[in-house]
Amino acid sequence: VIGGYVYRGKAIPCLRGRYIYGDYNIDAIYSFVWNGTSATSKVTLTDDLNPGASIALSPTTFGEDADGELYIGLGSGRVYRIDAE
Repeated sequence: VIGGYVYRGKAIPCLRGRYIYGDYNIDAIYSFVWNGTSATSKVTLTDDLNPGASIALSPTTFGEDADGELYIGLGSGRVYRIDAE
């Protein structure tokens, strides 16, 4: 499991406050909301971020810019910003 960030950006309002993280071994991206005691509202974002499985996700790292937008570093060496569809 590759740790991520809580989304604080403005580009994708439905992700605000959600923790975004990934799993390198199964090419998956997930999110949840922390309610203070446990993870709730767990969602798999893999299909939304990679429609048609067009690339091997294999997340290796996450990053955040000054505006709170998130980036995913992949095993291929590429870095992508998480954007709305």
